[in-house]
Amino acid sequence: MRSGLRRVVFWDFDGTLAVRDGMWSGAVIDALRSVDPDTALDAAQVRPYLGEGFPWHTPKIVDAPPLSATAWSRRLVPVFARALTKNGIPEDLATAASARALTEYYRVDPWSLIAGAADALQLTRAAGYDNVILSNHRSRSRVDGRPNLRSSSPWRRIQPTRLRDRADLRRSAAR
Repeated sequence: MRSGLRRVVFWDFDGTLAVRDGMWSGAVIDALRSVDPDTALDAAQVRPYLGEGFPWHTPKIVDAPPLSATAWSRRLVPVFARALTKNGIPEDLATAASARALTEYYRVDPWSLIAGAADALQLTRAAGYDNVILSNHRSRSRVDGRPNLRSSSPWRRIQPTRLRDRADLRRSAAR
């Protein structure tokens, strides 16, 4: 290994290191229950309507410059609202719930580490690699009073746009 180069392992967060109960459809239902506690709708009924509208459904379309977290979040509200209205939820309730869906998605309680994830991160760190977690999750040092993934842990978190910017800088410097 050449001097000054860092060895890095890149990890995806969702579904690789941790999983949220119900993923996006679960978050939409949690949001709906926050505005309509008596709803009978469940995640399985919402899931078919979440098969389009997310940025990863159109990977060839790139936002330039990248969207802010707020703009990215706002773009998903109609996706969530459509999934609810297609299931007969009145538009006013669907809109109110959809505005809360991302807050519900990022809530810590529904998340759990995938078996072996923490061990894998520690093993790669012990082998001299930096762990970089790629995620669109908002970076916070504490969430709901619990520690979040931080640089003091055996892993680091980086936004994909920062990673892309660094790669562009390296390519420019190499020319």
